[in-house]
Amino acid sequence: MLLKPFLLRAGFFFALLFVFFCGSANAQKLLSVTGVTFQGASQQRVSGVTVGNFNKRTISISDEFGVFRIEAAVGDTLIFSKTQYTSQTLIVLNDNMLSIYMQPIVTLDEVTINDMSTRQELDATMLNYKRTGQYSRPGVLGSILSPVTGIYSLLGKGPARARRFEAFSKRELEDIEIEKKYNRDIIKEIIPAISNEDLDAFMVLFKPSYDQVKVWAHYDIIKYVQTSYDYYSKNKESLKPQKLY
Repeated sequence: MLLKPFLLRAGFFFALLFVFFCGSANAQKLLSVTGVTFQGASQQRVSGVTVGNFNKRTISISDEFGVFRIEAAVGDTLIFSKTQYTSQTLIVLNDNMLSIYMQPIVTLDEVTINDMSTRQELDATMLNYKRTGQYSRPGVLGSILSPVTGIYSLLGKGPARARRFEAFSKRELEDIEIEKKYNRDIIKEIIPAISNEDLDAFMVLFKPSYDQVKVWAHYDIIKYVQTSYDYYSKNKESLKPQKLY
C-alpha cells in the first residue's frame, strides 16, 4: 500500500526534472537566423554587411543579394555593420526572417549627421512609456523609420515590455560608450595598414565589454588594439568568416 504513493511521487519528481532539462536545452538551442539587409527604408539590398553574434563571437557576411545567415540562440545580440552605414543592433527573439535596414551615414563638411542619436531615441521611447503607460504597436512604416520603436513593440506587452526595453536600452547605451573608444577611426589610426575587410571582422571578434572600456585611458586602448590585432593576424584564417556566395 505504501509503495504505490511512493512510486507516484517519484514519477512526478522525475517528470519535473525532465521538463526542467528540456526547458534548459530549448533555451540554449541554436537557430539558423536568416534575413536580408536593405539600404534605408528602400528595397535596395546591401551586400557585404558584416553580421556578428556578440554572444557567440561568430560572424557572417551578407551575400550579393543582401541575404545573410548566422546561428544564434534566443536572446543573442546581433550587430550589423558596414563602412558608410550606421551599425544596427538586434536581439534574436525567434527564427523568423529578418529585414535589416542599414542607414547610410550622411556627411556634411566632415560632420556626421544622424536624424536622432540612439541615446535620444531610447530616452524618448522610454519616457513616452512612463508618461502614457500605453502599449500600442507602431505601424510598419513607423518600425522602418524608427528601429528602436520597432524593437520596443516586439518585446511583449505590459510592464514586462518596459523591463525588457529598459534592459535593451542599457545595452544600447553601453554600446555607445564602447564605440567612443573602440571604433573604425581609432583602430585605423592604431593599425594604419588594416584592410576594410579585416577591420570589419576584427571589430566584431574583439569588441571589448563596457566594463573594460569604462576604465580605459588612451594608452589602454592602444595596447588592447595592438595586442588583439597581433593575435588576429596570426590566426585570422581560422577566425575570419566565410562568405555565403
